[in-house]
Amino acid sequence: LGEGWGMDDIRADERKRELGVMILNNWGQALGQVGRVKEAVEMFRLVLSVLEDREEEWDEVLVTKLHIWRASKVACDWEDFGLEFDRLISNVLITQVYKGKEAALLPFDTLGIEIPPPARREVAVLHASRLSKLSETVPEPSPLPPGSAGDSALHMGYICYDFNDHPTAHLAEGLFLHHNRTGRVEVDALNYGKDDGSDYRVNIVELVGGKEEVGGRFIELTQQSDSIASQSVLSRNLHVLIDMQGFTLGGRPEITARRVAPVQVNYLIFPGTSGANFVDYVVGDAYVTPPEDQSSYTEMLALMPDCYQINYYDRHVGE
Repeated sequence: LGEGWGMDDIRADERKRELGVMILNNWGQALGQVGRVKEAVEMFRLVLSVLEDREEEWDEVLVTKLHIWRASKVACDWEDFGLEFDRLISNVLITQVYKGKEAALLPFDTLGIEIPPPARREVAVLHASRLSKLSETVPEPSPLPPGSAGDSALHMGYICYDFNDHPTAHLAEGLFLHHNRTGRVEVDALNYGKDDGSDYRVNIVELVGGKEEVGGRFIELTQQSDSIASQSVLSRNLHVLIDMQGFTLGGRPEITARRVAPVQVNYLIFPGTSGANFVDYVVGDAYVTPPEDQSSYTEMLALMPDCYQINYYDRHVGE
């Protein structure tokens, strides 16, 4: 890290230790984001060597160990993986979740591991609690905002980071096509992700009538702060907002936390409970979100008859 910032210096100085742990953890995450996961793990292990035997920094130890767990999965490094992971999850549940402390374990982490459903819900609730007060910062939306096509039209908005060449857009492309065939539903695509110029991006923009500046319903939020973006969404007078991102990479729950539509729904990418008091429904099915597990969701379950996941194959027929 530079002169005077060797590992011994970081361990010996309280202020340097605090900054050094933050820098090394961030460095490790950056390495992971660009695919250098083995180097990321090495960086996280340096952090643990600084934090060892310091009980007062136990929460930071758990955060760092979970960074190692996530990176190890990507690197397919399974040595001692199961045993170490079981100990780690047990420690997170006992020392954080069951004591009502925000957990190092993220809601998305819980979808692929075996933990009691009530614990999965509690992880989400604790994670979402910091966002709940944001709903007080904007006016309450009208219960029945007027649709621009009249009261007979249902005005829906889909907010997402992945309206580009990403599996979400691959699945959802046909959603906008079939919505707009009925004439009974007005659909906005509310975007805060990159424009990669892909066919998927171009087609979704076209299916909602083009970008907002030419009178269409593709609304660009990328360059807006969470506060300004929430006002932009609120001004659309939506009846229903579908958050397609949830607590996943790129998600901006700070927008939906401001209660920008009378009904807000979690759908598609994050098929678990948000734990949030600002999300009313989660769309699932009897396999992904079993009705007998309703008590483990803060939202009401909206179950599709067969499978909750939309798919669109027309683009690829004949390939």
